Amino acid sequence: MSNVISFSLTAKQHEDAEKMGPLCYEAVSKDGKQIEIEPWMMVIHIEEPADCSRFLGIFEAKELYGKELWYNCQSFGWRYDKKTGEAEAEKMVEELSREMGDTELMVYRYEDYGESDRVEKYAWACEGKVEWHHTDYGFLHLMDWLTYRDMDSLFTKEDILFDSEYTFKRLLTKAREGHENCQGGLIDVLFWSDEFEKTFNELLPEDEPWLRHWAIEKKDVKAATLLMVGMENRYRTWDEEFTDEDTGEPFTFTNAEKIDGETLFPRNDVEALRMLTNICKEWQTTDRRELFKAVTTLRCCTEQDYTMILHRQADEGNDKDAMSELAYTYRFGYERNGIYVNRRLAKEYYDKIGEQYDPEEDFTEDSPVETDYTLKGNAKTLNVLRDTINDFCQRFGTPDNEFGMFVPLQLLMKFLVGSDDEAYRGNVLRMEQKDDNTLILHTESNDSRPLYYALHQCFPNLEIGER
Repeated sequence: MSNVISFSLTAKQHEDAEKMGPLCYEAVSKDGKQIEIEPWMMVIHIEEPADCSRFLGIFEAKELYGKELWYNCQSFGWRYDKKTGEAEAEKMVEELSREMGDTELMVYRYEDYGESDRVEKYAWACEGKVEWHHTDYGFLHLMDWLTYRDMDSLFTKEDILFDSEYTFKRLLTKAREGHENCQGGLIDVLFWSDEFEKTFNELLPEDEPWLRHWAIEKKDVKAATLLMVGMENRYRTWDEEFTDEDTGEPFTFTNAEKIDGETLFPRNDVEALRMLTNICKEWQTTDRRELFKAVTTLRCCTEQDYTMILHRQADEGNDKDAMSELAYTYRFGYERNGIYVNRRLAKEYYDKIGEQYDPEEDFTEDSPVETDYTLKGNAKTLNVLRDTINDFCQRFGTPDNEFGMFVPLQLLMKFLVGSDDEAYRGNVLRMEQKDDNTLILHTESNDSRPLYYALHQCFPNLEIGER
C-alpha cells in the first residue's frame, strides 16, 4: 500500500493559471518522482483557451461560477511510500505554495487501496501557509461549492473543517428551504461521505421532493443514486467508543443496520429503472468517478441492476475498469440485484482485459442443503410455476419416484432468470400444493439464496418464505 498526493489548483488571473500547471508539475517531478496524470471530466462543457497548460486543463470559471477565477479540470499525483515520504511530501507542498504566490492549492493526501482510495488528510495552501486536516471526504466536495458557488456567506472553510456537524445541519436546513446551491452541496456530501449510512440517515421523507427534482429534472447521477437508496432502505445508526490498542487514542466507530420492512421514500421500481436508464444515457458526460461510486452504492444498498452502467462504460467506452468489474460480477454473481453467475460471460471480459481465467477453477464439490420454499399468492401465478416444474419432471426428472422428482435446479433457474450455470446445481425434490394459494417446493442445493431471489424477482407479487 502506498500514499498519493493529489493536487488541484485555482488562480485569480489567467496568466497565473497558465503558469501553475507546468510549475506544479516541475516541482513535483524533480528528483525523479513518478507523476500520474488523472483526467477529470466536467459535466458542463466549457471552451478551453487554446494556450491552456498541457498538464492541467484550464477553463474560465466566471460563466460557471460567477467569479473571476481560473480552475483546473485535471489533477496529477505523486505516489510515495508512507513510512519514508510523508514529511518530504508535506515539505514539498509548503515550498510549492510559496513559489506560486496567491494561487490556492487544494491538496489531498490519500491512501491507495488499489480499487478504492481513502482520503487521509486534506489541506488548503496559499503563500506558503499549509494547514493539514482530517475530514470526511464528502465535506471535501463541499469545499468546491463554497469556493465556486457563492456559498461563502453561509459557511467558512473553518466551519467545514472544524465543525462539520454545524455545517451539515445548516446545509440541510437551507436545502429544505429551497436554496439550490445548498441542495447541490448536500447531495455531494451525502454521496461521497465516508460514513454513508450515518450521513444518509439525517434525511427525512420530506426531503424527497427536492431530491427528486435533482434526480429526475436535472438528471443528477448523485441525486438519483441517493433517491434509489431511499426507495429501498431506512437505517438505524449508533456510535461505539473504542481505544486504539497501539496508540491509546480514543476513536468512534459508527454502526449501521437496515430496518426491515421500512423505506425512507416510497418504493417505485418503474421510476428507479428510469433513473438508471438516464444514468446510462448520460454516461459519457458524467465524471467516471461518480459512475463507479454510484455502482458501488447501488450494489451495496439496493437491488438495482447496476451492471447497466458498467456495460455502457465497458461495451461502448472500452473502459478496462468497468470490464474488470463485470468479469468479477458475472464470475461470482450478485443475485440480490438480479445478476446471476455466468462464467462464460465472465471469461469474455477477463479475455478483454488480458487476464487468464478458467471457469473450471471455480468448480466446487457439492455440499447440498435441503430447503423449503413456501409460496403464497394468486392461484393462477402458482399454477404457472407448478405446471412448469411438472413438465420438467416428465422430461428431465423422475416422475412417480418415491425418493423425489429430481428436477434439475439449473433448468428451473434458466426458466426463471435465464442462467443455467453450474453454480446453480441442485434439484427440486418434492412439490406440495397445500391449497389453491399455497405451494411448497422442497429442494437441495449448495446455496439456497439464488433460487429465493430468482423466485422473488420472477414473481414479485408472491409472498415467499424460506427455511
